[in-house]
Amino acid sequence: MLTFKYTSSSGYYVEISQPNPIQWCIAEKNGESFTNLTYWMKCRDFFNDVVYTAHTQKEMGNYNFSTKPLLGKVLPDKSMYVVVTGCAKMFPSNLETLNMFLTKHKVPTIELGTLEGLNQYVLTLDPYYLKSTYNISLITLLIRFTNTEQPLKDILHLNENTIPYADQSKWNRIKKKDMWFNLKKDLNSKYFYWTGIGGNYNSKQGSFAPEIVHNNGIMNWYDSMEVHDV
Repeated sequence: MLTFKYTSSSGYYVEISQPNPIQWCIAEKNGESFTNLTYWMKCRDFFNDVVYTAHTQKEMGNYNFSTKPLLGKVLPDKSMYVVVTGCAKMFPSNLETLNMFLTKHKVPTIELGTLEGLNQYVLTLDPYYLKSTYNISLITLLIRFTNTEQPLKDILHLNENTIPYADQSKWNRIKKKDMWFNLKKDLNSKYFYWTGIGGNYNSKQGSFAPEIVHNNGIMNWYDSMEVHDV
């Protein structure tokens, strides 16, 4: 049975409220046991910071969040373990539906493990999802969408009854784009963060404002592609 030890429970990040109760924690695996490397986080934008550190092995931080504990442990060619809490009863079943959707789009599925004595799960994310802030932003958003008490038979059947109002505009835009993980010019494989502005993408050495990476989620990629007619 898988176990999870959460230390420094008083730690927190500066976050705004989110439209879904799911919370995330990046963890380290040791046999059948997991230990947290971060505190619980509600905001998915912190995963963008994680992608930057995975590729550069440089510390980055925003809003009391620091990637320092991840150095040498979260790497672009290794799977990442994410413990989730605040999950609906249908979450495991709905995740299976998501995995069918991912298989259809020829990208890696998500392995789910149940933690002993807890209403929490550990997700194993393939290195594919650490390739870019686009990939991690899209997959974590899809995971969040599956965290509903409504049973999902098809991810594309998500609607206003299953997605909170605050997320509906994102979902509608994603469906309209119909790009999923297949971006034009394979941008999400060439660049681990991208704004379409010279010097602000795929740069391991250049200076940049941390907010550029932190806010470089899927909607930011869409905005940049539209501005630069990609």
